Amino acid sequence: MVESLSVGTRLMAIYDGEMYAAEVINVSKKRINAPVKVHFVGYDDEWDSWLPVSGLKSKLLPKITKTPELPKRVDYSGLETGMRVQAEADGVWYAAEVQQVSKAKKHARAPVKVSFLGYTAESDEWVGESRLRSKVLKPFVEEGKIADKAKKSKEKPDLGKVDVTVAATKDKVTKQKKKNVGDLRKRVVSLADPVARFDRAKDEKNERYLNITSVYKTEAMKGKKVLVVGASRGLGLEIVKALSSAEAEVIATVRTSNDELSALKIEVIDSVEVTNLDSLVLMASQIKGPLDYVIFNAGYSPDIVDNLDSLQESAAIKQIDVCAIGPLRCVSALKAAGLLKATKIAVISSQAGSTLWRSTQNKGKGGDYGRHMSRAACNMCGVLMAEELKNEQVPIVLLHPGSNRTKMCKKSFQMWDVEGAVEPSVGALRVLHEVSGISMAKSGKFINCEDGLFIPW
Repeated sequence: MVESLSVGTRLMAIYDGEMYAAEVINVSKKRINAPVKVHFVGYDDEWDSWLPVSGLKSKLLPKITKTPELPKRVDYSGLETGMRVQAEADGVWYAAEVQQVSKAKKHARAPVKVSFLGYTAESDEWVGESRLRSKVLKPFVEEGKIADKAKKSKEKPDLGKVDVTVAATKDKVTKQKKKNVGDLRKRVVSLADPVARFDRAKDEKNERYLNITSVYKTEAMKGKKVLVVGASRGLGLEIVKALSSAEAEVIATVRTSNDELSALKIEVIDSVEVTNLDSLVLMASQIKGPLDYVIFNAGYSPDIVDNLDSLQESAAIKQIDVCAIGPLRCVSALKAAGLLKATKIAVISSQAGSTLWRSTQNKGKGGDYGRHMSRAACNMCGVLMAEELKNEQVPIVLLHPGSNRTKMCKKSFQMWDVEGAVEPSVGALRVLHEVSGISMAKSGKFINCEDGLFIPW
């Protein structure tokens, strides 16, 4: 079947439930289950994967015809319109809502119509039991057998058999937990849909996502000299507070200081304007000795309507000035002052800067041009700086801090609950967990602080 494929063949390949343009780089007859190794076009070599034929799409591959199977007899009577369930699409489980349950013969195999939360009606599908998860789904029992089943349930169980069954169940659960952990470790790319991403984390009980304190080690930042640019409020202020609690040597920069910063008894450099290179050069001159970490958190995201009918040109230019050219000026000033000696740099960006994710998060609506363009430019800036500083062993990463309940993110407050938005104090720990793990191997990468996975450009 794979004989028709050769090195260099272009096709579509699946990754984490989504199809991407890829190129065949190896074909092996020894690897029966996953005989084709592909390189995803536009991505680093570390994402290269061995895939089964079922995970590939190409005109060179023959269509796989499966022997039709009779659908399992399942009792769908417990499902109601509007009920929340889990539904599968392209190998990934998403939060969904029941739209209709049909008894028609034409829907015998897939009697339940669902809508995927966060997606348009175009994505609605009819699904069967193999693609549904719900506690109300039960095996179908014929009426004549119900009495026998009830009678058997009243009989006293064999306690010896019960012990064996309990032990077997525990063993099965333990194996499943290990499998889930293994599946999580195999993931590389984060999920584009923030609602589905949060639902998947809850479904899998992903501690890394749901309880950052279970993985973040405060001692990692103890005694480290950390510069935080943009620390007067919100996420930046909470990052400074967390660093102070971890006994790090913190230097916070702001345009105007405040009482909360003063109460922390840390070094504060005020009157710093990231849109002015001279201001950043002056800031750098006030810092003594090399830095262990730099966290560029300054940002600007106005609460405005920004679309083709209401173009916000000046606001877009200001966002690019602050979010994209700001970190460029900052790193340039620090480098010129000799402060970057194996320093690890994190630039707070946003998932809004992923062009690939616009087809999911902005599907059919576009808009917010200044926000998305400034973050995409920020990412480009980060990647270029990472390349320029590679020989000096100064890594730079771009971080999406996750959804935080801050003033800057208030524009999307209606989605906070379904997207799993956290308080900025929690978001700060997510950021610091990723910052503490910066290395040259991660330099130039775009990382989601919620799950630690990469975000595609």
